Amino acid sequence: MSRILKGKITITRTNSNQPPYDTASITVTDETSAATVIRIRMLPEDWGMALLNVGAQPCTFEIWDNNETIGKELEIKTEVVKLDLPNTYTHDKDVIDKAITRALKIYEVDGWKARREDFRNMHNRAGNGYRVTFTRYVAAKKEDGEA
Repeated sequence: MSRILKGKITITRTNSNQPPYDTASITVTDETSAATVIRIRMLPEDWGMALLNVGAQPCTFEIWDNNETIGKELEIKTEVVKLDLPNTYTHDKDVIDKAITRALKIYEVDGWKARREDFRNMHNRAGNGYRVTFTRYVAAKKEDGEA
């Protein structure tokens, strides 16, 4: 099954001190979700040959496994989430992770997912809690004239 979606294409050239040292890169991004769909990498000389209509040039490509987000709109919200730790000064990763999971339980509903690393950033402190960013993907709104 295929779908026709709007996207954006970005073509870049990268230099590196690691092989391959010089590559041309083509990235296709879904316009609605801003999710990367595929990135193709080629040597500049192969890119040039492909542009000059000499087909079947070698390349490597990455395909992102994000089919559940392609064609959907990204929604973002921020909530202040209170984090209850048994000991305020604990550094035990397991204790902290369990407290984070408990604190997020009432927020991670209806497809919302927390950016858990927000709890580890002191700049996100807000009173008794932390400012946590939540994201979810929802069905895109149809544009005028779409079926």
